[in-house]
Amino acid sequence: MTEQDDNEPGRLRKLKRSAFAIVCAFAGALFINLTTIFEAMTKMYDHYWGVPEAFELADRSAKSTFSDQLSQRAWRRLFWATNFNLRVQNVAPLADIDASWKSYVDADADWNANIMIAILGLERCKTERHA
Repeated sequence: MTEQDDNEPGRLRKLKRSAFAIVCAFAGALFINLTTIFEAMTKMYDHYWGVPEAFELADRSAKSTFSDQLSQRAWRRLFWATNFNLRVQNVAPLADIDASWKSYVDADADWNANIMIAILGLERCKTERHA
């Protein structure tokens, strides 16, 4: 055997190690490129077929506003009805009873003016939950 043959296993080992390094580098580059392609495809999907984030935020904000208004109107009506009832039971001065009644009528008118909006809004929320 020559001196060159003795070094061949070492060279082969180095070649295998470098081949492994090349495969790892290739796999890493492929992973980075696939990630970039996936991000681009996600952005394209969101742009053409997805719901824009601003619309989702606006929808959540609108639902929150609707819910707040509905509960405030309902509570206001309930509060003034109870207030009027207690003032009558406690034989409060007539001016206080009249003021309470007027506040109840105003709350009731506000509730009734927005009742159709409340019905449609609740129906929409119900169908979204079941969908």
